[in-house]
Amino acid sequence: MTRLIRLLVFYELGHFDLLENNIRSTQRYIAKQASQYQIDQLLLKFIRKIASSTDKQERLGNLKQTRMELIKLSKDKAESRTLYFFDFISWIESKLEQKSFTEIVKQKNAERLKGL
Repeated sequence: MTRLIRLLVFYELGHFDLLENNIRSTQRYIAKQASQYQIDQLLLKFIRKIASSTDKQERLGNLKQTRMELIKLSKDKAESRTLYFFDFISWIESKLEQKSFTEIVKQKNAERLKGL
């Protein structure tokens, strides 16, 4: 999980030179782990795509597709554990809606509280 979040930090900071090497390193690390989750592979594939993409429309398409796939995987109890540590879906939504991550999380929490 920490490695995936570190990749997002490099992406956010614009350190694309560090990102490529760390993607490969993270891929090797995850491949060596006994238990592999689909969500880890999905996120790695996604980060690789958006890091190498220069076309804004292609990047938006990748964001939308990954969001849909994450929502599907979040319904699986074992896979959804990853989302308890960091809300990747909200992070992607912040990119799609061009809002801050904090704003998206606050909005979701307010909606959850209304439902109680």
